[in-house]
Amino acid sequence: MRMNDFNGKEFLAAVRGKDYAHAGEETAIELLFQNVPVDANRKILDAGCGRGGTADYVHKHGWGQVVGIDVEAKSIEYANETFPDSQFLACDIADVGGTFPATFDLIYMFNAFYAVLDKAGAMISLRDSAKSGASLLVFDYITYKANVAPPDVLSQLPATLDEFSKWMKQAGWQLNETQNLDKEYAEWYRDFLRRVDELASKRSYSAEMIEPVRKKYSDLLNAIETGVLGGAILRATAV
Repeated sequence: MRMNDFNGKEFLAAVRGKDYAHAGEETAIELLFQNVPVDANRKILDAGCGRGGTADYVHKHGWGQVVGIDVEAKSIEYANETFPDSQFLACDIADVGGTFPATFDLIYMFNAFYAVLDKAGAMISLRDSAKSGASLLVFDYITYKANVAPPDVLSQLPATLDEFSKWMKQAGWQLNETQNLDKEYAEWYRDFLRRVDELASKRSYSAEMIEPVRKKYSDLLNAIETGVLGGAILRATAV
């Protein structure tokens, strides 16, 4: 099972109990938005929205009107049917600047940027979709050993903090703050594996389906616990 396709995201939602594909679920959302005042008129982009659960949470908690984009069309179809208060569109992050030029007051990503092929180009595209002074909030994996291949569950090698800083500066973002979440990521994925085991004990899914997924996330947790990968929040402003 590929965790970035529709079936993979559906399985992750079953494990987490809601339509989230990212680590930390509501706790992570609250961390990312802890200094963002509520504003029902704020225009927000959820870049890599998956099944739409995070966009719905952000909208319902008053942070603004959310447009979610994702390259996986079936997940976008599901999001539009399930969360009609927000708008969802099948779109690549690399194309969002042309689709929504100078539109958004705030852009966020949850465990999405690591999967982008052209990360430097994507950062430019995101800046093109932002208004001057807009906020960029990134919740993502971080790699500390760029010469080590990522765990199988991750489709691409995550960026280093230095790479994030370089690409943001090149694209016209000012990096204001970096918040380390290595310990939190380890705790979240230990809990995730516990919940996978609960599904297995309830026979909600077959062992043939669960065991490969459990192996993928066990390898991810090991990479975090051994210092190969970590997690962080990066907060930036469009200049």
